[in-house]
Amino acid sequence: MGIPRHPHANTGWRVNYLSADLPLDDLINAAWQLRPAGVVLSLSDPEVCRHARETLMTLPGRMPDGALAAISGSGVGPHETALVAAGFRLGIETTVSSA
Repeated sequence: MGIPRHPHANTGWRVNYLSADLPLDDLINAAWQLRPAGVVLSLSDPEVCRHARETLMTLPGRMPDGALAAISGSGVGPHETALVAAGFRLGIETTVSSA
């Protein structure tokens, strides 16, 4: 079984799907090993975002130099202000256009 192809894989981006349940420290370690242009998270449940918000807010400051941290999904809405203040960009579109 291989790594699933992501819808943005045909846009010239190399996409690595790391799973829906990857612990944040493992995500950060992968970012340091892979040195991506950015990491994009998607959250569909506002309650999950609320529960993980304090931990999520540490991600942008722990990324490799020059790597963007973006977050998107219907679960992000109520938390946008705090996440942007922590250094996240909102949505994949802003990340694609600024990369």
